[in-house]
Amino acid sequence: MDLAALLRHLERRRGAAAAVRARDLAVLLGIRDSGTSVRVRAAVRELVARGHPIGSLTDAAGGAVGFFVVSDERELERVLANLRSRARQLERRMADLINAFRHGPKQPGLFAGGGP
Repeated sequence: MDLAALLRHLERRRGAAAAVRARDLAVLLGIRDSGTSVRVRAAVRELVARGHPIGSLTDAAGGAVGFFVVSDERELERVLANLRSRARQLERRMADLINAFRHGPKQPGLFAGGGP
């Protein structure tokens, strides 16, 4: 993915009100293969790691609102709160998985029905 082109598109998106969805960024960048949203999110993470203050928000139902350049402290706090919420959800999911594996119903053997 062309990080410079992605950054140029995102720099026009200052503030949450101007957020753009990953799939729309993919179209702007001419990417039309499968997994475009995943590739765009990975590229955005790379830009953030390189020092660009790109945030993202989701709506109350968990749907994507989009990516944007964080323009002030209030927006930064909104993005951080969103990330913390997602991290808590992942922690609960991990705990549920551990509990299900260790204490849930026993899984049948791979060839429980007499073999392949």
